[in-house]
Amino acid sequence: MINYPELFATLFERLTLGATITYFPTNDPGDGYLIAANAAASRVLGFDLAPFIGQAPNQTDVPDGFDEDENAASQQRSFDVAVHETPLILNEFEVEHGPIRGHYQASLFPLGDRTVASVFRRVDGEVAASEALNWAMETIEASNTQLEQFASTVAHDLKNPLTGIAGNAEILQMMHADMPPAALELVQRIQQLTTLSSEMIDGVLQFSRNPKRSEQASVDLEGDVLGWVRDVLQDQIQSAGATLTTEMLPLVSGHSAALRQVFQNLIANSLRYRSPHRTCRIDIRTVSGPSGVAIDVVDNGIGIPEEYRQQVFEWGFQGDHGERPQGSGFGLAACRAVLLNLGADIEVGPEPAGGGTTMRLLFRSP
Repeated sequence: MINYPELFATLFERLTLGATITYFPTNDPGDGYLIAANAAASRVLGFDLAPFIGQAPNQTDVPDGFDEDENAASQQRSFDVAVHETPLILNEFEVEHGPIRGHYQASLFPLGDRTVASVFRRVDGEVAASEALNWAMETIEASNTQLEQFASTVAHDLKNPLTGIAGNAEILQMMHADMPPAALELVQRIQQLTTLSSEMIDGVLQFSRNPKRSEQASVDLEGDVLGWVRDVLQDQIQSAGATLTTEMLPLVSGHSAALRQVFQNLIANSLRYRSPHRTCRIDIRTVSGPSGVAIDVVDNGIGIPEEYRQQVFEWGFQGDHGERPQGSGFGLAACRAVLLNLGADIEVGPEPAGGGTTMRLLFRSP
């Protein structure tokens, strides 16, 4: 079994670029402090960062010569990225304070929970646009390679127990050939779900390796996507007494595995947050989009308060659902990330008559 925290720590330390992670516990940028830094960060900056890790700013002595204004400007940049979750790519700046003197390039990436990662290097003199682009491409290529390796490892680790479950179900069926029909149906359902889960893992792995928009194809939402989702969520739909209906849905540009995950998440949310006062109904239909086709996933559940309609797509956001079970806070954010990668998007649509939620998926014309 792979030790994932250890794997990430190894990758972090082996980066040849400086890398740091900063946390902002309050709305004051000056309160931000390092929670991690690799060895290359100290080499690039020219002084040891170890004493600063895990320490509040007012508990550490900065090296001699640091200019407070420049240090505040740097903190403000990181704070803005962490709070607003907007990456800052290939930012170039001159620094002339303390031991940090020279021309630098840095990219800042939000990690969620008011945390930001910074990857940086020092450059001599002005950097030509081609050199900056090459550095960016090399960084992205290395990152993609590491992510692909990680995805392959995760897929392998997930499929191993599925194979065991499917095998045990088959043995159980062979050992008890005369089992009651209801028990046989349950065993066959286990086998079906393990097969579907294995297909899902293969599909997501394929998408993670080839997510480029140029490699997309026309996808049959009704047959290839929603048919699969119905099979996976069959038990939950029946348990909730829900009705799932679809109108004539068009072909859209995308990737089947990715879209299966999006619709599975949306329909599962509709089931989880159904109203206790009426039978759950989920309708999936086509509407006109601003630059192509839009698909509405409409339910008659408890709905989303107006003040949460933008926040629901933020990583880790969990609204107040009363006594309803909380989700992970990552489902809708993941849906948006997948759709954006496909050149599509998602938004909260108009509230349906009688209450509920509309999730509107915006696609380009295929």
